[in-house]
Amino acid sequence: MKGSNELSREQIENIIWDEFASVPFHNLYFLLNKRPVDPSYGGTCSDKVIHLYHRLNDLGVQVSLHASFINGEEGHRLLKVKCQGHSYFADIGSGWPSWHLLPLDTPYEYTSFGISYKTEVGSNSLNVHFIRPEKRSWQISIPYKSKSQEEIWYDIETRFEKDNNDVFLHSVRFSQIVEDRFLFLRGDELWIYTDNSAPTFISLKGTPLSNILLKYFKFNLGKLDR
Repeated sequence: MKGSNELSREQIENIIWDEFASVPFHNLYFLLNKRPVDPSYGGTCSDKVIHLYHRLNDLGVQVSLHASFINGEEGHRLLKVKCQGHSYFADIGSGWPSWHLLPLDTPYEYTSFGISYKTEVGSNSLNVHFIRPEKRSWQISIPYKSKSQEEIWYDIETRFEKDNNDVFLHSVRFSQIVEDRFLFLRGDELWIYTDNSAPTFISLKGTPLSNILLKYFKFNLGKLDR
């Protein structure tokens, strides 16, 4: 798409917001030893990247896969987006509502649902710092020079065959924007983030996972079997 038909940065960010509200982040495929059946059912960074990639590509947006590092470990996937002469990174799959496009060449920061994001422009990479209200922080390092598209697609296709997925096997992770809140299920604790108050959590110990997902996320666990 060119000229007046090209999507603006704001329009693309609105699409990303919608992805966070409609396509959940979760590790259920790894925990339940299942394979993805529909991209709209969400998943980890790979599944969410695939869904947004095709959605933007179908709208004529110049988009490509990109590999990055979380706390020094390679394996996180996101998107590089070109819009109105500028390049941005879109981190759709970290599990947190990072819905703003991140410029490659300019420091940028914002806060959403009480979670702060701040970038630092390095010589070889864009470093993104996340700070949660609980004062926990971590970093994603996005090298400007990424793996080839073929290598990243291969990594995505073989992600269930690798032995480096321990991070997804400890306990359930499920997150999504729900109305005016961001909900993150970690184990048997449901954390609730908003723009105007400190985060709270609900202990759901002993509650069946299917009940939790249906009540708080309107997600039917049974559809992963279809």
